[in-house]
Amino acid sequence: MPAGKPAQIPVVQSTPRPRVRPEWLTRLAALSIANALPTIFLVIGIPIGLTYALLLAPLQAPDESAHFFRAYSVSTGRCVPPVSDSIPESLHNLARRFTGGFDALRTIQFLDYWQPLTRHPYSAGTRLITINPAANINSCIGYAAAGAGVAAARALSQPALVLMYCGRIANLAFYLAFIYFALKIAPIGRAGLFCLALMPMAIHQGASLSSDSLSISSAFLYVAYVLYLAYGNRVTTIRVRQLLLLGALALFSSQCKLNPWLVLLTGLIPAARFGSRTRKAVVIGLVLVLILGAMLIWQHVDQPNARMLESTRTGRDIHMDRNLSFVRDHPLTYFRSLLYTCWVYGPFYTRSFVGQLGWLTIRLPDWLIAAYVALLALAACTGSRRLSRTERLVCFGTCLGTLISIFVLLFSMETTQAELSQMASGHLLWIQGVQGRYLIPIAPVFLVLLGSSRFRLRAPAWPLVCIAGVLLVNCIALPRVYASFYTPRAPLRNIAGLYSGGLWLQDPGGHEFAPDGAYGRCWFGGIPGDVPVTGDWSGDGKRKIGIYRKGLWILDWAGDCEVTSANRAFVFGGDKDDIPVVGDWTGDGRTKLGVYRRGLWILDTNGNGKLEPGVDPVMRFGEPGDIPVVGDWHNTGKAKIGVVHAGTWILDTNGDGKLDRQDERITLASQPGDTPVVGDWNATGTVKLGVVRDGSDWFLDWNGDYRLQEFRYGAKGYIPVVGPWRQPY
Repeated sequence: MPAGKPAQIPVVQSTPRPRVRPEWLTRLAALSIANALPTIFLVIGIPIGLTYALLLAPLQAPDESAHFFRAYSVSTGRCVPPVSDSIPESLHNLARRFTGGFDALRTIQFLDYWQPLTRHPYSAGTRLITINPAANINSCIGYAAAGAGVAAARALSQPALVLMYCGRIANLAFYLAFIYFALKIAPIGRAGLFCLALMPMAIHQGASLSSDSLSISSAFLYVAYVLYLAYGNRVTTIRVRQLLLLGALALFSSQCKLNPWLVLLTGLIPAARFGSRTRKAVVIGLVLVLILGAMLIWQHVDQPNARMLESTRTGRDIHMDRNLSFVRDHPLTYFRSLLYTCWVYGPFYTRSFVGQLGWLTIRLPDWLIAAYVALLALAACTGSRRLSRTERLVCFGTCLGTLISIFVLLFSMETTQAELSQMASGHLLWIQGVQGRYLIPIAPVFLVLLGSSRFRLRAPAWPLVCIAGVLLVNCIALPRVYASFYTPRAPLRNIAGLYSGGLWLQDPGGHEFAPDGAYGRCWFGGIPGDVPVTGDWSGDGKRKIGIYRKGLWILDWAGDCEVTSANRAFVFGGDKDDIPVVGDWTGDGRTKLGVYRRGLWILDTNGNGKLEPGVDPVMRFGEPGDIPVVGDWHNTGKAKIGVVHAGTWILDTNGDGKLDRQDERITLASQPGDTPVVGDWNATGTVKLGVVRDGSDWFLDWNGDYRLQEFRYGAKGYIPVVGPWRQPY
């Protein structure tokens, strides 16, 4: 080393040690969101489902009281119930306390829950004979889960309310388990299945006592298993145990809700996986025979309940055999009405498919319904598969066959002979009874078909969009459920309304007449000559609208001011001089029909909607040219009749239906041509009088002192109608 130079120390550069990522983080990064959907479904579905099960007021899912009685019967070991079943009185008391559409009657109070919980066990009291044919014709398989939950509560001698909640939670547990396994095995369409299973209507039914819980979840599991056998990478040859499981799932699903069209889905499985085309055809045939054989066996052992159902329908002038014969003999006429029904009821079917909760009284915003339908369409294109023409035909045939079968079945069970006669004469009538929730079990097949298009989404973030959409829609739906049952409401009063050419309007409170505004505006009726009527047709405490059309009554039974399958049609009256009148003639809470015919009152006191000479009372009260009025003049709970004769109100205050000296006579400051109206204008519980002039000037006896107070709402040509409506239509 040269002198004078310092020694240089070599620098050793060390390479940094790589950071070791924790094993759990490595697994999480490698985990696909789509593959995690089954676990995410449970994480989201359990709290949402429990919230629906506990938040929804007792027996407030569609027809839940009937499902409760059926589940109780199954819990006692009666798979085939007798026609006259024996149900504890406590269950009936619970059903009477929480009648269908309870949210329209009043707000639920603490005592509504406390009294059923603190009273005697379910078995206390007598047993009541119960005829429940609509639920009894269904197989007990669809009530196995709810029946198990009710049986567990019965073993502990719990009150009827606890029995109901245990049945709901048991249904929810099976629903979540079936959907979890469906998501686990489905090789395609997981995102769509995920969105369907957590859709408000689906999870709402899954958390209720309805047999829809098992019918939806078992159909989803069957569809997922068929897709697994058809497109799963782990399946090359279908083994015997897989065939047995396929048959068991098909049998179980069909017993929950009969749909033999689902057997067509086995056509998606390649023949090579069966071993040959012959074996594939044999398997499809055997599964179909299994399903139809089980159906025939059930119909044989359950004949008494089937006959009872037919008898109850016959009492409503519905003859199922004649209706089915009409479909067979006039297929084109029937399919014209089917297409017309789908066109008119499309919005209702969409709402009741995505979420019209409770007894179809809790509506979600229209924008949310549209957004969720769009989400389902996009989810169908996530993780989808391009299908061959044959495969698309199989899916299309399954969906179309199911749709037609539902409409034919409901047509046979809901169409009266009067409606059948009108249809035979060429009139287009809607098919009643169909709801969007009936289509949920077959919806996964439709999404697979929709996802087979060329448009497919491959972005890995789309499952996150599905998760966010599910959380959003349920975060909006659940508060609406709470508000419908538990939020205090202001007392109702009668309000002014108008009708013209099918357009219904109600006064928003400030008497601001805005025919193009959104408040209270809807369309119902509209044929020239239609006469508007309002009343509580179903007895749920909510006034609804309807029209009278030359003897034909079309009533908005559900109270949604829309043409839906829930509407009812009756034929009562029809004489050219008949004036429609409505009232609760018997005091049972239901508004019934009637006509005023040149001084004669013909009233449908039994509420069956049929004009029956010798049964319906005919009373003479008034003269030709008088204007009929109806009201509970002295708060007795029953509607009474009256007329306006030359400006004088003559009211049958004693309710004897006779014009005598005891009847009250009142003269108001009115003019010829004024239209009389009756209502409780200030919510005191007493009906009061009023007149409307030229469709716009309202003169109301606000305080019951026969002094009229005036305001302006409407325009010439409008017919006055009287509310209240709890929510604007």
